[in-house]
Amino acid sequence: MQETAKPKGLAKIWREIKRPFRRLYRKNRKSEWALKVGCDKIRCVEIEIFSYCNRKCWFCPNSFVDRHSKNILMDENLYLRILNDLRSINHDKMISYSRYNEPLAHKDIFIKRLMQARELLPNAVLHTNTNGDYLTREYLDELYAAGLRSMNIQCYLSEGESFDIGKIKASIAKTAERLNLDFNVTCNSDQLHQVSFSHKDMQLSMYARDFNVNGNNRGGTLKTIRGRTRHAPCFIPFVDIYIDYNGNVMPCCNFRSDVPEHKSFIIGNANNTSVLEIFNSAKLLKLRKILRNNNIELYPCNECNFAT
Repeated sequence: MQETAKPKGLAKIWREIKRPFRRLYRKNRKSEWALKVGCDKIRCVEIEIFSYCNRKCWFCPNSFVDRHSKNILMDENLYLRILNDLRSINHDKMISYSRYNEPLAHKDIFIKRLMQARELLPNAVLHTNTNGDYLTREYLDELYAAGLRSMNIQCYLSEGESFDIGKIKASIAKTAERLNLDFNVTCNSDQLHQVSFSHKDMQLSMYARDFNVNGNNRGGTLKTIRGRTRHAPCFIPFVDIYIDYNGNVMPCCNFRSDVPEHKSFIIGNANNTSVLEIFNSAKLLKLRKILRNNNIELYPCNECNFAT
């Protein structure tokens, strides 16, 4: 999952997405025109190409959801169908290989999926988030050759461990030595420490956050992190799509389809519906309207500190 800057003109985006819906659901619902309504607003498509994660972090629902004992791959035909949907609108923004797995854990699959995306979406920015456990300089060079151009390496502290800048800097220095890369500090605060590595034209960062201060309770599923009070509308479901390994599509990075509390937030399944049609679905439109008008009363969105 990657945190990015808030796009300008949320009200304008809302108007442009909303305007065609009356016609969209009266007639012509499955036409090519209908599928593409508002799809130029898609900023990021986050795809979980398999289920496995090698960690059980205290600030993640993987601490109680089994993502460890087996690995379930996203069906290749489904993955290619998603890419071809995006190709039909000339998607040139971000494809993020993230969600709740560790993307680098299955090297052959990840490299193959990157190469497929690069072939079908030559102008898209291919990105991933990783805990860095599997990353070597050789692997990094292979990822770059396959088309990856953006990566966030996340530095984690143990539960109850204080945000120790000294430990964080030591971990970053160790990673820099392993990758044989120079870096510059881009943020150094009491809640976040981030560096940028120099590697060709790749955006390569490593950072540590103080989850005790700025962590997220992941849609109300974590008791280890308290909920926050939201004061502003959320723009994420207006511009991003999140696809789990099983094809279920979620409106936000903090929802996941394998958590019972989040089942009602599944907005579609890419196995039987185009992601472009899901992006224009009545269910997602209803959620956008709630978020725009009164999200402070929608649980668990009203406890979320993302995209504010």
